[in-house]
Formats: sequence, C-alpha cells, structure tokens
Amino acid sequence: MTARARARPLGSADGTTVGWVCSLLGTAARVTVSNTKMVQAWRVASGIIIEQQQLLLVQNQRRNGSLDWSTPGGVVDPGEQVLEALQREVVEETSVVVDDWSQMLYSVDVDFVGRDMTLHAQVFQATGYSGDLHVEDPDNVVVDGRWVSHEQAHSLLDSSPPWVREPLQHHVALLFAAPGHAAQAPSRWKYRVTGTGRDFHSELLLSPTMPEPDGA
Repeated sequence: MTARARARPLGSADGTTVGWVCSLLGTAARVTVSNTKMVQAWRVASGIIIEQQQLLLVQNQRRNGSLDWSTPGGVVDPGEQVLEALQREVVEETSVVVDDWSQMLYSVDVDFVGRDMTLHAQVFQATGYSGDLHVEDPDNVVVDGRWVSHEQAHSLLDSSPPWVREPLQHHVALLFAAPGHAAQAPSRWKYRVTGTGRDFHSELLLSPTMPEPDGA
C-alpha cells in the first residue's frame, strides 16, 4: 500500500499474524493480532472515484500470494484526520490527486470475534481529481490499478471479503444508476466475523435494507 502502511503490531510481540487489514476490510496495512484481551480498534478510510462511468479499483497482493480488488484507501494513523489520511493514501497508491471529497457515503463496522479486534471504515466519494493513474506502491502491496465499468467492478470485487464486497457493490450500483445523486444520510453496515484466515464465517448484522435495531 503506502510507505506509512508498515507492519504495526496489535499488542504484544508474541501475537499471531493474521494477514493484512485489507484482507479484513479492503485496505492493505499489515497487522499482527495480539493474544492479549485488549481490543484493538482500527479506523480505515476508503475512496470511491468514478470518472465517465468508470470506477477506480486497485489490486492488492496478500502475504500468501492471493490477489483481490478494492477501492484505494488505508489506515487512519493516530492523530490524523480521516480525509487527510484518505487523500494521502490515494495519492500514494494511485498518483491521483482528489480535488475534494463528498460527505461520508457509508460506514462499515466489523467485530472479529476471538481476535480482540474491531474495524471501522468510512467511505467517501471523490468530487473531482487530477493526474493520471500510476501504481508504484512502496510496500509492493498494491500491484495494479484499473478504471473499470460497473459490470467489471462487480466481477472483480467477488474476490473480496463480504464486508468489503457487499457494501461497495451496493453503493457503486446506486452511483452508476444515478450519477451525482447524493444520499440523504450515510448508511451503516455491521458484520460479525468468526474463525481465522480463509476459514471464517461472516454474519451481516445491519445494512440499508435491514431495519436498524434499537440502540444501534
């Protein structure tokens, strides 16, 4: 991903590596999950960039050699503003400079049961950009970038985890169907994930098509 997306342990040094944050939520920062009981809360920002009915996606290479696609973005560092982090990550991953960002389109919260970790992602849409797409990731995680059609994006995102794929496919479909349409309020998605590695079970707890539970 980026020079800032370096390996950062969650808790003690004897933790167990479970892969990349992007394997969990669509971004590429490396993480180590601690064996301690302290819950680590990670914040992630991601950007939807659409130009002439084409969506910008980046391909991420995982430590096990597998590949998947996501929108550009990354981890919000301590003390960093969300949009500041997003702007930095998009430039570092794609060389594209976004003019401005919309209000938040949606958020995703994931509770990784038994891993003492939660993730919170905020997703925004670019309102304009400059520069040409050029991928040269300092961490050699982002290995490709493409402008793709709605149909191509839907197919490429099938390789991503449900908590990345489902919200992104839903909102991209809306944006392609009604360009320039602004949502009344950001939608919320929640997932509970059990298991480890590729052997996991994901449960959707909240989405725009589901009634929001009291106290959510």
